[in-house]
Amino acid sequence: MRHRLRHRWPTNKSGNEGARGSSGALPFKLPPAPATPLGEKPTPDGGMEMDNLCGYFDAMKLIQLTMRSVLIGTCGFLPGCWQPECDPAMPELLRNLHATVGWWSEGCPPPEDFRRQSSKEADSPQLSGRLRSRFPLGSDETAMERYLLAEGFQISSPCGERAPRVRQAQFHQESCPYPMNAKIAWERAEDGKLAWIKTHVFYKYP
Repeated sequence: MRHRLRHRWPTNKSGNEGARGSSGALPFKLPPAPATPLGEKPTPDGGMEMDNLCGYFDAMKLIQLTMRSVLIGTCGFLPGCWQPECDPAMPELLRNLHATVGWWSEGCPPPEDFRRQSSKEADSPQLSGRLRSRFPLGSDETAMERYLLAEGFQISSPCGERAPRVRQAQFHQESCPYPMNAKIAWERAEDGKLAWIKTHVFYKYP
């Protein structure tokens, strides 16, 4: 008599006999799925997306911006730190000047509303003193104009017909974090002499 051996699969918790291919419990445990590597996350199509590299570059960009801000801020307190980068180079006449405070008339007769203000017109005692020591009031106006042109200033007549004898020289820098903008206004008397001098100094911050 032949005997057929029949293998009985372990039963599940409900007591029903599991069958091969059924939804019952397996006779062994599957190993746990491997942990997702750092910086990877599943995508809808079943792949993996890398985002740790993007995070790395974002952190590097933040570090570079922070270092640049620190260097610019530190260099702002060092005399002459950025002067080699400015265009044009600063002449000796304008070195180590403080910025002025107040409004600027360009040497022209100010409007009535400006005259009624409590604030005064801007004037640099340092720059005005340097010019007056070289070109005292009553000296030849043409000599000072030639000197300012040689130093890189641009000469104009800002007032037009309102004050035709008023002249203004402007020195303007670019391509650096703290460029200077210096303006010098004066009046030429009828005899060609200097009548008065006004100056204004401004620094543009980044």
